[in-house]
Amino acid sequence: MKPSPTFEERWKRLTSRARMSIPDDFPELPPAFHTRVLAHWQAQPVESWEDLLATLGGRAVWAVVAVCAIAAGFVFTDFHEARISRPELEHVITLEAWIP
Repeated sequence: MKPSPTFEERWKRLTSRARMSIPDDFPELPPAFHTRVLAHWQAQPVESWEDLLATLGGRAVWAVVAVCAIAAGFVFTDFHEARISRPELEHVITLEAWIP
């Protein structure tokens, strides 16, 4: 039975296969390519606060409207909940159930 190869053996085998698979005429990056990419990135204008607020402001308003509508729904269902028909019984029960 053949023993399983160690990590070093597998790593050497994989790196040698990878080296053989790269063609000799593999194009390299032109000189100073990374500096041109960074300069292009730095040259782009930065968004102003007004643009950011205009973009996110509408979304925030709609999110607040949705939260308020959900809260109003909960209040409405709690307000129209079925209660004991006689208020004097309800008053006595709530006084006995008082928890400090």
